[in-house]
Amino acid sequence: DSSFGAPFLDLRVARGASPPASTWPASLEAYSMEELVWIFSSATAFAGVASRHELGLASSQDEEVVCWHAPLRTWPPEDTAAAWAAADRRQLPTEDCGRVHRTSQGGFVEGHVEEWLEYDLSGEAYEERWHRLQPAALGVDGGSIALARIHEAPFELLVVTAGRFGYFRDGRSSALVAELVELDRRGVGLEKLLLDGSRPIESRRAMVNCEASVGVLDGWIIEHAVLPWKVGTRLQLSRSDGWVDLTASSRPSAALHNAVESLLQQVEAVEL
Repeated sequence: DSSFGAPFLDLRVARGASPPASTWPASLEAYSMEELVWIFSSATAFAGVASRHELGLASSQDEEVVCWHAPLRTWPPEDTAAAWAAADRRQLPTEDCGRVHRTSQGGFVEGHVEEWLEYDLSGEAYEERWHRLQPAALGVDGGSIALARIHEAPFELLVVTAGRFGYFRDGRSSALVAELVELDRRGVGLEKLLLDGSRPIESRRAMVNCEASVGVLDGWIIEHAVLPWKVGTRLQLSRSDGWVDLTASSRPSAALHNAVESLLQQVEAVEL
């Protein structure tokens, strides 16, 4: 792990068949509030760092307890700067912990396990089956890399490994996030907020000023995304400055490092 933990991104899309991404308008401003409700109710994402539970609650040698600390979340949002600062202090307050059971030979840390099951701590609420994807681009494979903008909006996280990437951006201001967190605590959900005609439409769109996607390193092509019009397009970062290296112990190859540097340089060119 890095000093923060093991960086991760979790994206879940449940839309079924959709029109080609090229037929979707390519900005939040083009969508009605009802359409935004559908987009953000049919996809969710969270990202941050994972770590083993220090108390060691696992019940067997093939199992360990893992906790996911997510400073980035589509809904409800997090106080991202404060959450990253807590991670930097190795303070990872989270209720998102589960038992991870390895179903094939190999060490979990070294990345040799091909399949594993995740359960809640009681072992009764849910079960998720995970499997490792084959490397997508052997030409630039070699280690992993993780970078993040953790101090100010837009907050971003980029995780790259085995020829694939995960990306999260959150452009919501700290003041807006604080308001949304409090509203969510009081039981006011995103759908109700987006459909609240008493609020200016610009402020309602700002509530969902975030995105998450996964794709292949070859061309930085997005394969799945919270925002459906991003699918099939090339990944674009928001800023070139303020990135912090969160890379874990497996250092990137020269080819992988150069690919990420090229992506950052393209942002710089746009900013100029």
